[in-house]
Amino acid sequence: MTRTFLRLAVWCSVLATAGTVVHLSAVAQSKPPATAKPPAAPVKAAASAKAPAAPAAAPDLETLYETHQLFELRDALKAPGAPPFFKAAVAAAFNATTAEKDLRAVIKADAQSAEANEARALLIAMFERTGRFADAARELNALVAAQPDAAGTEDAAALFGVFAKHPAQTISGSGPVAISSSVVNGGVFVPITINGVAATYLVDTTASISRLSGLEARRAGLQIERAVTREVDQESGAPIYMRMAVADRLTIGGMELQNVAFLVVNDDEKPFSDLAEGQRGAIGLPVLTALRNIRWSADGKFEAAFPSTSKATTRPNICFDGLTPLTEAALGTDKFSLVLDTGATVTELWPFFAHQFTSLLKSGTKGTERENFVSGRVQVPIVQLASVPLRIGGREMPVGPVKVMMQSTEPLWYHGRLGLDALSHAKRVTIDFQRLQLSVE
Repeated sequence: MTRTFLRLAVWCSVLATAGTVVHLSAVAQSKPPATAKPPAAPVKAAASAKAPAAPAAAPDLETLYETHQLFELRDALKAPGAPPFFKAAVAAAFNATTAEKDLRAVIKADAQSAEANEARALLIAMFERTGRFADAARELNALVAAQPDAAGTEDAAALFGVFAKHPAQTISGSGPVAISSSVVNGGVFVPITINGVAATYLVDTTASISRLSGLEARRAGLQIERAVTREVDQESGAPIYMRMAVADRLTIGGMELQNVAFLVVNDDEKPFSDLAEGQRGAIGLPVLTALRNIRWSADGKFEAAFPSTSKATTRPNICFDGLTPLTEAALGTDKFSLVLDTGATVTELWPFFAHQFTSLLKSGTKGTERENFVSGRVQVPIVQLASVPLRIGGREMPVGPVKVMMQSTEPLWYHGRLGLDALSHAKRVTIDFQRLQLSVE
């Protein structure tokens, strides 16, 4: 089968717009093949929500991949004869030790194919979320050579090019880490040092690169580097820059990380503008995955780099869709994916949830709310539910009150975002990045 679609996840994780860093996924996507089962469309404004197509008796692997149903894709691969590309994509999503080898085998089989470009994009995301920016830059160059018109590559190249000039991130020291955390504005903050300067930063699993404000960067003595983007200021016509810095040392407890990449954001950008000096930063995936695991408790204890308590045979309930960490949740017998976002204080449910659980919405209160999208602020209909009985991390817990977004102007492939308000009901939360397990006690 000739694959004509491209979900080129060239995850340039930031774009500096008028001096402000905005998260986005730059995705180039062409039409799916006529013979393929059409993917569930992202919901547009003033359109009805449509959920991802349920796997049939003989699962359509391409549809599952196109609609970002990675847990379902993993399960569908149990059938014999699955194409190598989908096996490699699942290996990348679940951090299999064979992932890089499997993806390179896809590229070697046909270096100019759509599958090869997808494999390169998956490699780029793997390298970025583990701080391997020189490897990401090399793979991006190969992708651009094969697909010169891939969207977002210019800004990604500028981002990786700055970080690639520095040695790769490494980690040393003795674990486990056992320190005190604090809750600030609903987020979990932990004490760290950057080049010997003390700070208390947010733990953010959706930050593909750690970030801090310009004031924090200067306070820690970091050298700020700039890279011009392809965007220009709409009013002045001046070029827009991304700002980056690399910390020689970052310590957390007895662990020290070297050559830690940071994005530098404006001092007036939320949420940092609402925080005190020394709190205007967040540690992201490259740091958190290097620690192997993290755990926080209701009594304020924070742990990391401890011996894993998950069995090697335990079924993973975390995976990565490129740079986005997902967890498998359930309502009754129905399972679905939520973004695992420790940087979000509030849980949200999205249009796919609304479509699948229409009867649940009858007890809610209808309204509208302005939502922030990359394209701007848009008024969308919502339903407010008092409580939703989700199963998360092996535990049944009521989540609420919770907002259900009924429509979206941009792709929201998952059922929602799991924020810290839901996890705050637990005595202890563990995220094991090695075994890909979320455990809630």
